Amino acid sequence: MRGVLAVGSAVAVMVSSGVACGSGATSATVCGKLDYTEGSKTSQAAIAVQQGRIDCSEAVRIIHAYYAPQTRTEGSGRFATVEGWECASNSSAGIKETGEHSSCHKDGTTIVVKDLP
Repeated sequence: MRGVLAVGSAVAVMVSSGVACGSGATSATVCGKLDYTEGSKTSQAAIAVQQGRIDCSEAVRIIHAYYAPQTRTEGSGRFATVEGWECASNSSAGIKETGEHSSCHKDGTTIVVKDLP
């Protein structure tokens, strides 16, 4: 299995915003949480700005769009372009090593979904 969402698996996802960032979130800002279910197990991960500047509401919206069931992804890395953002998911081994489930990049800004501290 690769990433938070395995291709072909039934996975439920709920995104909630935890921070209001009117002027834009900067590096290391946690913008919300991602609740996801794989099988019978429910877990949480943080939606965070790793690099650059972006409104938290936009960061949460982009991640929500990436994890939406109707988003077409390719390959085991779930590669997708969401509103100009290039997104991909980590392998299970990569998640264990880095704590990072997935990331989206655009114009020098990186949004990540990572394990909660």
